[in-house]
This record gives sequence, C-alpha cells and structure tokens, in this order.
Amino acid sequence: MPKDRSRSFLGLTRDCLGCHADPHQGQLPAQCGTCHDTARWQNAVKVDHAKARFILAGPHERVECRKCHPQVAAADGKLYIKFRNLEFSDCTPCHSDPHRGAFQAACKTCHTLPAWKPASASAVFDHARSRFPLAGKHAGLPCKSCHEKSDFKLPVAHSLCGDCHRQSPHKNQFAGRADRGECSSCHKVEGFKPATFDTARHSTTGFALEGRHVGLRCDQCHKPWTAAVIYRIPDTHCAKCHVDKHAGQFHLSPSSGQCEACHTVRGFAPATFTLTKHQATRFALTGAHGAVVCAECHKAGGETPAVARYRFDNLNCSGCHGDIHKGQFAVRMSRPGSGGVAQDCAVCHSNRAWTELPGFDHGDTKFPLAGKHRLASCDRCHRREDPKPEWRSVQFQSAPHQCAACHEDEHGGQFNASGSTNCSRCHSERQWKPSLFNHNGESGYTLAGAHQNTACAACHGVRMAGDKKLTVYKGVPRTCSGCHAGKAPGGSRLPNKS
Repeated sequence: MPKDRSRSFLGLTRDCLGCHADPHQGQLPAQCGTCHDTARWQNAVKVDHAKARFILAGPHERVECRKCHPQVAAADGKLYIKFRNLEFSDCTPCHSDPHRGAFQAACKTCHTLPAWKPASASAVFDHARSRFPLAGKHAGLPCKSCHEKSDFKLPVAHSLCGDCHRQSPHKNQFAGRADRGECSSCHKVEGFKPATFDTARHSTTGFALEGRHVGLRCDQCHKPWTAAVIYRIPDTHCAKCHVDKHAGQFHLSPSSGQCEACHTVRGFAPATFTLTKHQATRFALTGAHGAVVCAECHKAGGETPAVARYRFDNLNCSGCHGDIHKGQFAVRMSRPGSGGVAQDCAVCHSNRAWTELPGFDHGDTKFPLAGKHRLASCDRCHRREDPKPEWRSVQFQSAPHQCAACHEDEHGGQFNASGSTNCSRCHSERQWKPSLFNHNGESGYTLAGAHQNTACAACHGVRMAGDKKLTVYKGVPRTCSGCHAGKAPGGSRLPNKS
C-alpha cells in the first residue's frame, strides 16, 4: 500500500524534475546532473560542447552561450533558452552577410576557422575572370585593400591608377600632360620602380638627354624637395645642377656666365672658346701668344688657389711674366704708351718673340754702339752674375763702359795710367788696326828719316809673359847703338845703316 507522502518523506523521487520544473522544455535529457551540479544551477560545468553536433572551434570557443542560444517564449508565455532546432549548417543564421549577397557559395567556401581572416578566396574565386585581373603587385593583396567595405557588389573604380592610388608621389606635377599624369604612362604593375620613362621618351620633354647626360641616374637631377621629387624643373641651365668651376669669374661677361657659351654636354673639356672668340676679349692673342696653350696663362692661383684664373686686372706683360731684369728697366717700362698706359715690357720687346727688340735703341743709352761694337752679341758685354745660364742674372744697368772691363789688355799694362788703360788713345771702335797712336807726339821718340818706313816689329819685339807672347812697347832703346849694335830687346838684329 503506497505511503501517504503528505505525512511521510519516504518514497520521494531523486530526479531533479521530481521537484523542479524543466526550464528547457524537454529539449535536453531529463537527467539534469548531466550538465549541472547542486552547488549552483547557473554553472553548467559538466557541459561538453564537443559532444554536440556543433563543435566549438576557434573564436566560437570564446563566445558566450547566450550569443547562440537565445531565449524564446514557450506556449505558456514563459521564456526558455533554445537548444534544439538551431540552424548551423552555414554562418549566415548567426552572422550577417558582409558581402551583401555578392557570393552564392557558403561562407566556408572562402573562410575557415580558427581565423575568419584572411579569406582563401583565391582558391575558389578566379579574379582573372573579372574585369580587373590581378597582376604584378596587385596579386596577393588583401581583398579589403580594394573592397574596403567587403561589399563585392559595389563597383570599384579601376580604369585609372589614381582611382585607388590617390596620393600621388609626384604631387600632380604631371597633371598638365595629355594623359593628365596617368601612372601607367611611366610605371608598371610589376613595381613602381624602375620607371618605363627612358632616355628616348625624355627627348620629348623640354630637355633632351644628350652627351654626358645620357646614362645618369634620374635622382642625380630630380632630387627630393620636401616630400616629393622635383620633375618639372623650371630652370635647366647648367649652373642649376653643376657647381661653377670658375667661381663666378664670368658673371659679368656678355653670356652672364652661362656654361653653354663655352662648353657642351659632350664634356667639360675641350671648351668651345676658340681663338677667334678670344680676339673679342680685352686681351686679343697676337704674335707668340696665339701659339700658347690655354693652361699656360689660365692656371690655378690667386684668391681661389684651386680655380684657374680667367679674369686678370693687369693685362700688361708683368701680369703674367716676371721681370727677369730685376727692375733694371723699371723707369723705362713705366713710360706711357699711346693709350696713356705704361708700356711695360713692350717698351723694348715684341710679343712675336722675346729676342725681338723693336722698341730698344742702344743709341739712347749711355753707351751708343758704333763700329765693331754693333756686330758684337749682347752677352759679350752684358754678362751674367753667376755661371747659371739664366737671363735673370744678366746685368744691363751696371754693364761697364770702359774697354778694359770687357777686353783683355793686350799690352800687359804697359800703358796704364793711374791704374787703368785708355784704349781709345790708340784704337778706334771701327777696327783694332790701324791705330790712332801718334808716335811723334805721344811716345817721346820722333820717327824721322828711314825710321818712318820701318816696320813696328823691327823695334818692338816680342817676349814671353808667362805663357803668353807680349809685344814690347816700354823699355825699347832710344839710342842708335841700342838697336843697331846688336839685338833689339825683342831679339831682332837690326842692320847697321849708319
């Protein structure tokens, strides 16, 4: 006979549902202990989702239960959590379609867990069959790079590079071209560099690449200015890129220092400044100057030691040539010429040859040349101070005027008077013989009678003075017996005619 449960605790069921209403509305087994314990109902600590038909993986493991198991109303109006009849064959029952129906295939066709991104669309979607095949750098880009909102039905402008690449690295420098600066004119999808704009295409610009410009790297001329490389260069004169090797010496010239006036793009040297052009300068090349190489006059020095000089304040000879006469003709060189400017070296020399002296007349000096002196070479009188064969040591102002200073005394000092011999008493400049000597008036021995026709050597014999023969003039006997009795002092035997 059953117990009266109202009066006894015996016979009570041990199942949870014997006392508690089923909150799951029969969706799960009646054994509540399968998922819950008696410590806390909300802690379904025994739930193993891996045994369910939808195994949690990837991000799903971190999703709250209520995100997938919503509360729904039962027939009696009470809310319960839905565990049965949930649609999970595809992602869309839980997730909204970010592609707005652009793809008919299931999400798992392109996406996989554990990570939703990146999608493996390339495995199932052939972009080459679209209106924009992916090539070069475009291949491998994330879809979101072009499809920003993942709405693949939304048209993407792609006819011009600038439709996607809106930040032009050239700052619209080419917007004025016929193609309005379309990137594909110079670049390829394989890479931004190198550009396809070559030397041949450069010739279509206002600056064709020729000579040494051919082969230069683009960045040698097109350099960065702030954040953009300058391609439209308003001033293409040489000085804008090249350092002035002449240090501004030609800024005041008729060409305003433009390099093109003397140089070409083929090379800095040789210059195109010809001899004809030089004739139009302040210093026309005449005479021997026409054969002098440029570097002989235009050499480094002055205020800029490393720069060749082309502008000279002093155009006289002394501006380039040192005074080899050491100032001996300073007064003469200071004489003004026809233009009122000092004649400098030209007062004596010509620019045809240094040895030409059209402006020098020895007759204007303290020692006019006459007789045999006119035939003598200059160095016979104008000698060097030292044995070095240099014109710098030649003496002109201090050259001697006396015969004995240049000519050796042939008479061994027999005619010295006060320590010197006056050759002009007996000799002339025209020739050494005959002499101007007056035997009757100057010797103290008058020649008379047969003596007038007697040869000089008959009385003036020769004796040796060291290793040199010397004609005797002093000490010759003046008596008849001194010459006619025997031998004359020079060794001659004179006949006895008395």
